[in-house]
Amino acid sequence: MTEILESCVEGKVKRYNDDDGWGFIEREGEPDVFFHASALVCSPPYKGEKVVFDVIRSTSPKHDREAQAVRRAGVSRTTGDVIEWHVEPGSWDARGEIAPLDGTALLPFSIRDLRTPISGGGPKPRPWHGATFAVAELVNGQQAVDVEIDTRYPLQRFAYLGREEEMVKDLKGKALDEDWDYRNTASNKESPILYNYLQFTFAKLRDEDRGLPPDQRKIRVLPDLTTPLAAFNTGLVDEKYKSIYALFEANEAGRTQRWRYRAFCVAGEGHGKVLARYFNPLPKPAAYFHSTSELLYDPDLPLHPDYSHILTHNRDRLPQEILDQIHGLDESKAIRRLTSDLDAAIEVAKKRAQWNYKTAIPHYFPSFKRIELLLPLCLVEDNRVDVALSVQRLETAYLANTILRLDWAYKSARLVCRPDSDWLAPKKIEQGPESLDLGDIE
Repeated sequence: MTEILESCVEGKVKRYNDDDGWGFIEREGEPDVFFHASALVCSPPYKGEKVVFDVIRSTSPKHDREAQAVRRAGVSRTTGDVIEWHVEPGSWDARGEIAPLDGTALLPFSIRDLRTPISGGGPKPRPWHGATFAVAELVNGQQAVDVEIDTRYPLQRFAYLGREEEMVKDLKGKALDEDWDYRNTASNKESPILYNYLQFTFAKLRDEDRGLPPDQRKIRVLPDLTTPLAAFNTGLVDEKYKSIYALFEANEAGRTQRWRYRAFCVAGEGHGKVLARYFNPLPKPAAYFHSTSELLYDPDLPLHPDYSHILTHNRDRLPQEILDQIHGLDESKAIRRLTSDLDAAIEVAKKRAQWNYKTAIPHYFPSFKRIELLLPLCLVEDNRVDVALSVQRLETAYLANTILRLDWAYKSARLVCRPDSDWLAPKKIEQGPESLDLGDIE
């Protein structure tokens, strides 16, 4: 057992080397103390931060003593929502922002501030995740540190939902008839398209509400009633084309979530009588676009594919027949072959979109919080769509950022509206393994 020479000693970080994982802590009137990354019980501290640690006899001949169990001093933890996470292209540098739930200013954080590193099995932050964290006072201002990511969807953090499959069945039974299942599904979720729609619709509403006063938010909360209520517009309608709302009531005291699911309803019917009585005006649906021009593809603009991202980083999304054709080729020949196939498929897709404007389907990227358009790519056979090409409208051109499996493409398109498409429909789609959440797709 390691001998502890001093316990709960306070000091200040003199320096820390991120690349090599070691640093020194300075103490008033005492020699500096060496510490290694393995001694940290927090995310790596910054220069000038106050820390608490134990002092042990060092096993290194370079130091007679070293710090153990290094943690930040005098910090309290709080909660918030991850609203942005951006990875610098061509590097490991990644950073984002967290919105504290108490309404204070946004806090930056970086990949080094994660308590469990992504490389060590920790989750990659996404712009709908929750977070618990400490706030560090640094030279450049406040920063979120010791960040722990909560991967539950915002709706799951907002309310206790009970048996989610029963809740989804309830919504499916009330909504206008629609295909919410693929031809074949690998999911164990009830109606996986509808489940995805509900979760990411709430996440979009949460984004739209950020920074607005309570009476202008789309997720409406009435905390001062005898039985407090909350509600939001699902964006779906019943067979009479009346909007369907999700209604919640206050959860029991001491529960993790403040609210619990009560019912899906339309105003004035059943549980909707409560909705109509207390919510005026009724909550508005999510808004994914401001002009219909955002939903139309302009065939006169040039289209520039990101070949590296599509053909290298996301090569596994290509049909197996294409991958078999490049098997055994060196990388340069494989890229040339794939580039030729991709260019040919894109040219056909562009002509198809020019012939029928409905070919290009708008979809919403939760990871980037933006609308893009989907084009069908037939890479193997002329009459079989293999993957969807996602294109982003720029000022003078389109950028083809990535390709999507068709099940992912449909789920993201359904967030905006029900596609009226001759190539993207649930009954034509085989659902692949659900190894990635929709929002993880890049």
